[in-house]
Parts: sequence; structure tokens; C-alpha cells
Amino acid sequence: MATSSGAPGAPGGAAGTKLGPKTGSKSATKATALPAGGPSGGAGSEDGGGGGMLGWSDDLATGDINIDSQHWYIVKLINEIREAHVRVRDRAALIVLFEKLLGFLRLHFRYEEKLLKRLHYEGLKVLATDHASLLTQAEAVLAYARAERVIESRFVTMLLYGLLSHIRSEADLRPLISAARRNEAAG
Repeated sequence: MATSSGAPGAPGGAAGTKLGPKTGSKSATKATALPAGGPSGGAGSEDGGGGGMLGWSDDLATGDINIDSQHWYIVKLINEIREAHVRVRDRAALIVLFEKLLGFLRLHFRYEEKLLKRLHYEGLKVLATDHASLLTQAEAVLAYARAERVIESRFVTMLLYGLLSHIRSEADLRPLISAARRNEAAG
């Protein structure tokens, strides 16, 4: 599913957009609209410009097409933020991107927590705390940008790599999600 802004995971997707990451599970074969440009490269592939653009790789997949598509979109936003901050140094673009990221993270974290609650995930409380921490970090960086303060690269880097680490750790949910999909198919 996609939002009207092209983000996956919410109603209103546009026709003609590319499909998200393939996770290898039967549920992942459903078409989910993603922004044009689609996933590419491995996590940590270079873009040729020295910026170390991050890409989607199957080792980031959880097995849930919605979570995986949302994670892919977060990786896409991370790359756009890094581009605006490191290369272009465009404060206005950075503010817009952080607003987009923050809004999307709120939607994504709600979806993820709701799904994992339904699956009786034992680590949900810790995950929700991690989500709250990431949102607080994103809000702080956005506040700095809006106040026209200098945004130190280390703050942006800590947030973006915190998000990437979060996505990587959620690949550990693959067995739980796979078991739930098998149970849904059998039941």
C-alpha cells in the first residue's frame, strides 16, 4: 500500500510506481506500490560519489511485505537526507525531508507495533521504547533545523544509523512473521 505522497504502508498509492523489495515469502508476492526508483544495491553500496548511499538488501527483510516496503522507504529517505545534509547543504530541503521522515516513522511504528501485538511478540515493550527514542531523536534534529541552528553531522549520522540499525534488527522477526503467515494460511 502507498500513501498519496508515494510512501508505502498507507492507503492512496499512485499507479505506475515500482514494486517494493521481494522477501521470498508467499505474502511478499502481493504488489505493494513504492515510489519510483525502486530498491537497488546492497546495504552499504556506493553511489559513486563517495557518499556511501545505502540500498535495500534481502538481509533486511522481515517477511512482511508492508514492513519491508516501509523499511525500504525509510532507507530511501535516509539517503535523501544524507544527500541534502552532506552534499547539498540545503536546510529547506532537509527540513522538508525530516518532516516527511518523522510523519512516516509515526505511521510505520504504529503499524509495526499493532502487527507485533497481534502476533504476541514478547519484545514489543522494548521495541516500543526504541521507537519512542528514535522519534525523539528525529524531533530534536528537526527542531534544530527549524531554529536555523547548525546541524552537526554527528547528530544526523546517529539518527540515520540508529534507524538503519533498527531496520537490521527487525530482520530477526522473520521467523515470527513466517510462522504467523503459515498459521494464517492453514487456518
